[in-house]
Amino acid sequence: MRIWRFIGLCLSLAFLWLPLQADEGEASFLWQKANQAYEQGAFPQAIQLYDSILSLGYEAADLHYNLGNAHFKAKQVAPSIFHYEKALQLEPGHADARVNLKQANQRVMDNIDPMPELLFLSWIKKTYYRLTESNWATLALILLWIALGGGSLFLFSQSPLWKRIGFFSGLVLLSLSVSALLISLSKRTQAADAQEGIIFAQNTYVKNAPNGETNLLVLHEGVKVEVVEAATDGWVKIRLEGIKVGEVVGFIPQKDIQGL
Repeated sequence: MRIWRFIGLCLSLAFLWLPLQADEGEASFLWQKANQAYEQGAFPQAIQLYDSILSLGYEAADLHYNLGNAHFKAKQVAPSIFHYEKALQLEPGHADARVNLKQANQRVMDNIDPMPELLFLSWIKKTYYRLTESNWATLALILLWIALGGGSLFLFSQSPLWKRIGFFSGLVLLSLSVSALLISLSKRTQAADAQEGIIFAQNTYVKNAPNGETNLLVLHEGVKVEVVEAATDGWVKIRLEGIKVGEVVGFIPQKDIQGL
């Protein structure tokens, strides 16, 4: 009886494993075909093939990056921006996606420049977003180990000077380690709470209320906005901030936006 149970277990695992292998093989085949179509300039076909990979459940920065490139070549502004943004969500340090996103944003009709900020704060912000949650966690661990080295220097050194150096360096590094850990945790919370979207409609009017009569602003395809509230009765509450428009909070039809 035991041998038959073992054989049954092996067969069950085989039936579970085979579809996974089939999906991987299909995804690899579609990837090669999509890349060939892109190289041949058949961008609509490449887009269809890349989308087929997504439909299999695969998510990767390079997949979204290639999709963004295909849409960009096909002169589809909003989808190209959407997929570059998705690539950067999955891999914030993806330099090519960041460069191409900048180029795609130059095709957006609305020139919504962000509010100016101090150079030092801008550098901190860029560092914060370019490092992933795991990067910050790794940095926290490295700083902790170095801080322990400073503590060891304080405990075991015979020189008063090196004891002071060990104590203060260990204290500073421990503080930096805790800060890096808190940033890692905050990025995890932010990833769960952050809601943004790309305008996909050629143009959409930001209303003062759902089905409101007052138009606050008109937005065109490719603009990225903050989603303040989830869709209610077919309307989404958004927020937008820029030098020329100031701060605008209003409602647009759900069908006009694609959430990131």
